[in-house]
Amino acid sequence: MADWRNAYPQGALVEPLANAVHVLGRLPSVQGKTGVVYGAGPIGALVGWAAKYFGASRLAVVDINANRLEKMKGLGADLVIHGRSQDVVKEVVEWAGGQGVDFAVDAVGRPACRRNVLAMLAPGSTTVWIGLGEDACELDGRAIVTRELEIKGSYAYGLKDFARALNILAERVFPIQQFVSEKPLESGQQIFEELASGQSALMKVVFRI
Repeated sequence: MADWRNAYPQGALVEPLANAVHVLGRLPSVQGKTGVVYGAGPIGALVGWAAKYFGASRLAVVDINANRLEKMKGLGADLVIHGRSQDVVKEVVEWAGGQGVDFAVDAVGRPACRRNVLAMLAPGSTTVWIGLGEDACELDGRAIVTRELEIKGSYAYGLKDFARALNILAERVFPIQQFVSEKPLESGQQIFEELASGQSALMKVVFRI
């Protein structure tokens, strides 16, 4: 136990995984449910993986980074969609059987993304927002009321979420090699530029000193 707790790759995952655990704890349940995660950055990707870990039956992931979408296939996504090349809402709703998904998570925070996750939901379902891309957002109030949709926010994590994340990592079921990349400190500038390009497949980077 002590060995893995002192390992940097695992240590780099505890805090973001705790965020993902907290997000899913804001939902009624994901067990046996169909869901969508909007945004395949580190937090969104971990939410997607954790949703399948907690028993979600099917999961769709939407992003504009084709490299990260490809990586999400190895992290449990059943459907990946490029947000700029397809009718995202229509495809997700049809994939979910025509009624929409049981739960949706927005890990981006842009107004269009928030509106889309609401439009993807089945009547009576819940979306959790963790993305903070923008503050103001105009929504379809009539749809929220008549379809009885629920919107919840999720911010950071609590001690129980942190402990749960530690326990999950202790089970050694998380595919760390697919998520954490170790790089020499000297490559820092290059790595940051790659991440800033918006098309990097990198998720979490640990620098070796």
